Amino acid sequence: MSIDVYFLSSLVRELAGTLAGARIDKIQQPERDTLLFSVYCPKAQEAKNRRLLISRGSADARVHFTEAALPSPEAAPMFCMLLRKYILGARILGVEQIPDERIVRLELSASNALGDAENLSLYCEIMGRNSNIILTDREGRVIDACRRADAETSRRPLLPGLFYRLPPKSERARVLQVQKQDEVLALISEAGDRRAEKALPEIFSGVSPLIAREAAFLAAGSTDALCSAAPERLAEELCRIISLSARGEAYIAEVNGKPTEFSFFPIAQYGAGATKYMPSFSETLDAFFTETAGKNRAAQKTSALARHLNTTLERVLRRTAKQEEEQEHAKEREFIRESADILMASLYAVPQGASAVTAEDFYRGGERRIELDPRKTPAQNAEKYYREYTKKKSAAKHLEALVEKGQSEAEYLSSCIAQLRMCETEADIAAIRAELTESGYVKPDKSAGKKGKKKPPAFGAPAKFTAPSGRRVLVGKNNVQNENVTFSLSRKYDLWLHCQGSHGAHVVLEGTPDGEYPPDEDILFAARLAAQFSESRDSDKAQVDYCFCRFVKRHPSRLPGQVLFTDYFTVTV
Repeated sequence: MSIDVYFLSSLVRELAGTLAGARIDKIQQPERDTLLFSVYCPKAQEAKNRRLLISRGSADARVHFTEAALPSPEAAPMFCMLLRKYILGARILGVEQIPDERIVRLELSASNALGDAENLSLYCEIMGRNSNIILTDREGRVIDACRRADAETSRRPLLPGLFYRLPPKSERARVLQVQKQDEVLALISEAGDRRAEKALPEIFSGVSPLIAREAAFLAAGSTDALCSAAPERLAEELCRIISLSARGEAYIAEVNGKPTEFSFFPIAQYGAGATKYMPSFSETLDAFFTETAGKNRAAQKTSALARHLNTTLERVLRRTAKQEEEQEHAKEREFIRESADILMASLYAVPQGASAVTAEDFYRGGERRIELDPRKTPAQNAEKYYREYTKKKSAAKHLEALVEKGQSEAEYLSSCIAQLRMCETEADIAAIRAELTESGYVKPDKSAGKKGKKKPPAFGAPAKFTAPSGRRVLVGKNNVQNENVTFSLSRKYDLWLHCQGSHGAHVVLEGTPDGEYPPDEDILFAARLAAQFSESRDSDKAQVDYCFCRFVKRHPSRLPGQVLFTDYFTVTV
C-alpha cells in the first residue's frame, strides 16, 4: 500500500521535530530508487545519529528513519555523487509537506564552491509510479532529479535548469474538515449505488482506499458497502477518521502474522486484535516495508529476468520433448534390422520389381509383410533397411545424450527461477544474474569491463549461521554458492542438507573429524534453514535429506548446484 496525504502529514510533523537543525554527514544510494542519509540530529532526545531513508519506488515510496540494514554498493550512482557534491554536510533547516499533496520538502542550507551558504530544497514526491526525488536551487531551478523526465515523455518536465513545478492540482474536493460534514454528505449522496471503496477516493482528494474501506466498514458493517447504504453514517465516519490524523498516532494491521496495512487510525476492518499501536510513524513504515514491500520490490526488479528465464525454460522443454519423440521413433530400429535380415534370407523368393513381399518371420513367428522399392533390386532394398537401421541406431545414442542434457538444463533453469523468487536484496539478484551471465543464459552488461580490467562475477558469499552447539552452518542462496558450499567450503565429514523435492539451498553443517553425527538439535536447526531457503518455505511441513559431504558428487551435467548423493537420511521439519 502507499502513504496517503493524512498519514504523511503526521509523519512530517514527527520528522520535522527531529530533523530541524540536523546535519547530513553521509549520503548513500543502496538501490537505484533509494537514498540513505546519515544525519546528526542535535534535537533528538536519545540517539543523535539517525539514518533517514528516502525511496521513490513505485510500490514503496516513502521518507522515514530506518534501522534496517541496507547494502552499500561498491560504486556510487551519478545522482548520489551529485547529492554528495551539493548537500553533504548541509544543515536541514526544516521539513514540510506541500499542502494537500504527497510531497515532502526538505529545506537545506549548504556551502557552495566558494564556501558561501546557499539554500537548496530536496523534494520527495510520494506519488506511486510517478514518485521522484528532486534537488532544486534557491531560485527553484532543478539541479537534478533521480528520475529525469522530458517534455516528450511527461507533462511535467524535470530536467536540470528547468524550474520545478508542482503536479497539477486535482479537481476533486480538497481537504475534508469536520465542520463541512454536510458538504461531504452531499457529495457522497451523489455517488448513489457505487461502492464506497471506489467512489470516495474519486470524490475526495487525499482519501485512500484504506480510509474508504474503513469508513464503509464502520458505517455499514462491510468494506464492500455502497454509498447509498448509510450515507449519513458514512459521511460522519469519514470525517471522524480524517480528524484522527491530528492525534499523531500510528497503527499497523497484521493478518496471519504478516503486516498488511498501516495508518494513523486504529484499523477495525481486520477484526479485533489485528491492529497494534506503534511508537512512531517511522517505526511503522520501517516494520511494514522491511518485511512486506521489500519482497514485492525484489519481485518487481526480477520480473524481466524471470520472464527471460521462463521463456528460455519453455524453449528447452519444447526442444527436449521433440527429442524424446524422436527417441521413441528411433526405438523402431530393431524391427527395421529384423526386416532386413528376413529380406536377405528370402532374396531367392522375391521377384524383381515387387513393391512388397510376405516372408516367414523367424524372429517373432508367423509372417511379416515388408515394403519394397520396385525400382531397386531385392538386395538393394535389404541394404536400404540396413542403412536406415544404422542411422536410427546412431540417432538413438545421440538423442539419449541430448535428452539427458535437456532435462538437466531444464532442472537448472527451474532452480534459478525458484531462487530468483526467494531473492530479498539487490545483492542476491545481482549474484543470480552474474551466474546466468557466466552460464551464457543472460547477455553480459555492455557497459561492464569498458574501463580498466573486467571485474570478476559477483556471485556473493553464502549466508552464515551458528547452530545451538556453536557449530558453523553455511547456506547457499544461488547455484554457484551451492557449488562452493558443497565442494569448496565443506569437508568430507561435514553434514550436507537439502530440502527434498524442492529447489533451494545447499546447507552444510560443520562436523568433526571423528565422523560422528552432530547433535540432533543442530541437525534440526540446519534442516529448518534448508526448508526456509527453499520452495517449501511456506509449507507446513518439509522433508529434508541429509548425509555426509563425502557422499555428495557432482552431477554428470556439470551445471552449477546439481548433485547426486547417497547414504542419506530424512528428517521432517
